[in-house]
Amino acid sequence: MPKKGFDKNTGINNSRINKLEKDKVAAQIYMIKGNNIEAKRIYLNLVNEGLGSYEIYLNLGIIFNKLSSIQDSIIYYKRALEKKPNSMICVLSLGALYHDIGSNKIALKYYNLAHRINPNDNKVTTKIADIFYNLGNQEAAIKFYRKSLLNNPLDPYCMTNIGLCYQISGRSEKAICYYKKALEIDSNFITAISNLAITLRDIGLYNESIIWCETGVSISKKSKKSLLNFANLLQSLGSINNALNAFKLSLNIDAEDPQIHFQIGNLYHDIGERDKAKSSYEKAINYKKEFPEALCNLGLVLHENGDPIKALGLYKKALYQKHNYVEVINNIGLAMKDLGKVDKAIEYFLKALAIKPGYPEAESNLGVAYMYNGNYLDGWNKYKKRYEAKNDRVGLVARPKGDPVYKIDINRDQDLIVIAEQGLGDTIQFARYLNELSEKEVKFSFCADEKLFSLIKSLGIVSNFYSPDDLAQKQDYCWTPLFSLPDILGIRALNTIAYKPYIKVNKKLKEKWKEILKEENRPVIGINWQGNKKAEVYNLKGRSMSLATMSPIFADINANLLSLQKGAGSEQLKDCSFEDKFVACQEEVNRIWDFEEVASIISNCDILITTDTAIAHLSGAIGHPTFLLLNKIPDWRWGLVGEDTFWYPSIKIFRQDVEGDWSKVIKEVSKEIVNGLKEI
Repeated sequence: MPKKGFDKNTGINNSRINKLEKDKVAAQIYMIKGNNIEAKRIYLNLVNEGLGSYEIYLNLGIIFNKLSSIQDSIIYYKRALEKKPNSMICVLSLGALYHDIGSNKIALKYYNLAHRINPNDNKVTTKIADIFYNLGNQEAAIKFYRKSLLNNPLDPYCMTNIGLCYQISGRSEKAICYYKKALEIDSNFITAISNLAITLRDIGLYNESIIWCETGVSISKKSKKSLLNFANLLQSLGSINNALNAFKLSLNIDAEDPQIHFQIGNLYHDIGERDKAKSSYEKAINYKKEFPEALCNLGLVLHENGDPIKALGLYKKALYQKHNYVEVINNIGLAMKDLGKVDKAIEYFLKALAIKPGYPEAESNLGVAYMYNGNYLDGWNKYKKRYEAKNDRVGLVARPKGDPVYKIDINRDQDLIVIAEQGLGDTIQFARYLNELSEKEVKFSFCADEKLFSLIKSLGIVSNFYSPDDLAQKQDYCWTPLFSLPDILGIRALNTIAYKPYIKVNKKLKEKWKEILKEENRPVIGINWQGNKKAEVYNLKGRSMSLATMSPIFADINANLLSLQKGAGSEQLKDCSFEDKFVACQEEVNRIWDFEEVASIISNCDILITTDTAIAHLSGAIGHPTFLLLNKIPDWRWGLVGEDTFWYPSIKIFRQDVEGDWSKVIKEVSKEIVNGLKEI
């Protein structure tokens, strides 16, 4: 009977050796073919039979890494390293795995071991530098990147990362120097271009930063990731058209990426291209059905376009997809307010604040809702949160430094500057509180649109004015928003006060226009029909009308008309069918933009008919008889009911019953005008 072979060196039966070799070969073949599961099974069987070797452990480490089983991969690389302590592949693999899972200190240990094994391996030196960078040790990182450059002085990666270390350390000039060195080596090295653009932006060299971004975009036309990076960078630089171009180029690579369509929609929304924003949001939703952010922003566009009902449907759908979505809950509150359901709006704003206490958008919107209901005590207090919102300070005429002050201090050393906000009419309305500020002996200056300077001077209490450009040059001052004066001054029950006229008409100018208009043999009716279109979003969308819509008022009256329309809307005079009814001096009136002189013209009209515009506030501020024509849900200051307003006792209000339908208002005003003219 033949004897079985026995290996004296290993103590293993020869037949087992043959089987071992066959299994190892089979496992290697499976690895080559990409069948890692079968290769793993064979290798683990061999290990369980006590036949583990360096090669088997190494291959198991590789297989488990490919199967994303990181901890098992680490175990078998370590076993392989025990068998062969100077295995470069094991050391580097362990360093890479620990780096990938964020264990940078352990990764550094293995890369240092690799460095001891082969001090001249540039890849290892660079990896050590990368680890030090991740650990926040910029100086050590720079040291090892420079070591790498000694062996390979034309490595743009190390040059760029030295620049990045200097950038993080606040040494921008050195960072820029190294980024440019990297680009001398490789002019298409995207990371260097991106980091250079960011550094230039951060030190205020915006134009140069934009140029480098444009270079990056031209190079990155096949890289979606790079294009998106430059698009976002250009957006942060305010270069919206270039950002849009980069986003659109990324769509050439992936036309169905919902996030790109969403970001394009956001950009279009930011520049007021609401129809294009709507289209982009719709595409985003088409490619991603569960996209509450896109639903929210699409609703916002419809809402801004004056359709709160459709907006409400989209907001509720977004809320169904993302519960407790505070931005949407806040927007539902806004839609309810714009539908005239103020109490319901308050519920939603309070709900948003219950989820996210202190949420500034909901706080300021709640303040407006309170003021709609006449609750000015809480309204002013909440409304001051408006400058903590995302659109921080967009309503101010200037961009002030620092935070606003909300307390009166007559001993304040710094100059207190009251900054106008929102529209010209808003400034005229709240200028009344400058008088009360003066009465409390507070020293202050006023920053506003220069068109209003002469008018505000007529108050006789403001001696120092700043234009927005002037304020940008000023240092060391305190400021407060104009709309916050009622709260600061402790004025609470505004609706119990019938304010007296507070702007004085210039006597000389009044006499001048009296002389000019005396040539008219009939009563003179001042008219104004359109406000600033850019401001007409949400419920303000329907506040204006066309001159043609207003025209039935003047069909059967014996009076002359005087247009006080300035800028957009005034072109309607050219095609007016009743042009012959306008005063002989209309062309001269059209050239007058100074508000002090406009006030004197209004004072010489028998009555003013206007929509919600700055002219309405100006007429009310001088106490002139005025008919104010309002859409169904007007701005908060006019409330939702009533034909008078405590803000301006000389104003009589005519309100729509149906949003967008002026017919009833026109009939009522026509009747009132006819009756009024009989008394003149």
